[in-house]
Amino acid sequence: MIFNYLIGNSDAHGKNISLLLLPEGAILAPFYDLISTRIYAHYGVASGLAMKIGGEGDPDGVHKRQWELFAEEIGVKPRLVLTRIMALARKIEEVRLPLFKGPFASHPCDALYRLMQLIAEQTEKAIRRIS
Repeated sequence: MIFNYLIGNSDAHGKNISLLLLPEGAILAPFYDLISTRIYAHYGVASGLAMKIGGEGDPDGVHKRQWELFAEEIGVKPRLVLTRIMALARKIEEVRLPLFKGPFASHPCDALYRLMQLIAEQTEKAIRRIS
């Protein structure tokens, strides 16, 4: 949920999380469908969250209190969720620009520019709102 929020994936829903049933027990399957849908909002793609965070379906309405409510809903301490948001937002910021200037530099396109801008805005907003 945190990663999807930070990258602007409004289409993150429960069907995107699967378990692999192995002889030694169930394990979390590799993640898939991790894409920023909000960069396509200008095409009419819905920006509302597929799964609410603390009762909030509008990504712009998610603040510290919504994350605390989310933590309670999933049965973990709010501090754990807030700490993970900060750590992941900072890690994303650490790798975002080097990717844009490095491996992605030879593929300039509007979608990549919008993606980098949206992720920067999301991570900055998340850090500011929970600090």
